[in-house]
Amino acid sequence: MFAADLVAMVKPTTHGYTAAALATIAAAAGLQGFFTTQGVITTKAALGLLGLPGGPVRAPLVDATADEVAALRVALTAAGADMTALRQTAG
Repeated sequence: MFAADLVAMVKPTTHGYTAAALATIAAAAGLQGFFTTQGVITTKAALGLLGLPGGPVRAPLVDATADEVAALRVALTAAGADMTALRQTAG
């Protein structure tokens, strides 16, 4: 990561543009598909994909849709997550 990348992440947050900062962080980390919905929804879906306990979200949230889970699988794979190895070690 270069200084220009760090400035691109930090500067928007100082002006209240957290979505722009998150987009820059996601692009830098290869996680563009990870921030497609609310954080708890995505996190619990990711845990499920990895074979780890996460369970359903609590109301008023709803679980990730099939399309969101598919996009998340692509994003995790693109970021280098070895879901097969993690599933084998999970419980």
